[in-house]
Amino acid sequence: MLKYGPVSSHFDFDSTGKRRGFIDLNHSDDRHAFSLIRLPVGIISGKPGPTLLMTAGNHGDEYEGQVICNRIMQDISPEHLSGRIILLPALNLPAVRARTRVSPLDNGNMNRCFPGHPDNGPTAAIAGFVNQHLIPMADVILDFHSGGTATKYIDCGYLCWGADDDLNQANLTLADAFGADFTMLQNIDGTGGDFDTAAYQQATRFLSCELGGMGSLSSASVATGLSGVYGVLNYLGMYTLNATISPPKETRLID
Repeated sequence: MLKYGPVSSHFDFDSTGKRRGFIDLNHSDDRHAFSLIRLPVGIISGKPGPTLLMTAGNHGDEYEGQVICNRIMQDISPEHLSGRIILLPALNLPAVRARTRVSPLDNGNMNRCFPGHPDNGPTAAIAGFVNQHLIPMADVILDFHSGGTATKYIDCGYLCWGADDDLNQANLTLADAFGADFTMLQNIDGTGGDFDTAAYQQATRFLSCELGGMGSLSSASVATGLSGVYGVLNYLGMYTLNATISPPKETRLID
């Protein structure tokens, strides 16, 4: 069993095949008297190869990534995969259920709660579970965002830039493989408590993206994200069946 404070999971992350399960948050309040809040997790694992962690629902009012994660879970067979894909389509499930940016349980913004804490509320505990258990499993992480209810973005990648030149270049190559026309650059010290920084501190390749927004679900942005996932899988040598994969292109960096 994996455990961090009130968050735990008996899910088998290691066996081959395709499975769905849960990461459990033990939380009690007026709505959850004595129960587990079960965050969905899926895995597709085939032949030996890298591990790609895909997350969405970091903010609950951002929908494209949730659809993308579920589509990948549905469409890719382990027989055609070299490596492992771990999918969390509703990372901050309480916020996803409420369709809000922050959690209704503690008003926690998941992307300001890393590296987490076991005793500072449920949102920080989920972040701590990810930081302690899931980031170390991953060779590459894709974290899907949108503009949420209040903002709309041009579809773009988003990556943090720090003092590790090798990791910076690896992340830039990852952004090229994802294939968005634009990628936003953010100094690693620019946003405290975010998932990007937690991954950077563990020297894990990480690309976030912003796809759509304004409280709607854009089919064009979903298509951009799916194309990006297949581009990354192709770049990693994990999956090459999708004949529509375009060669990597150099993304334009913006700040």
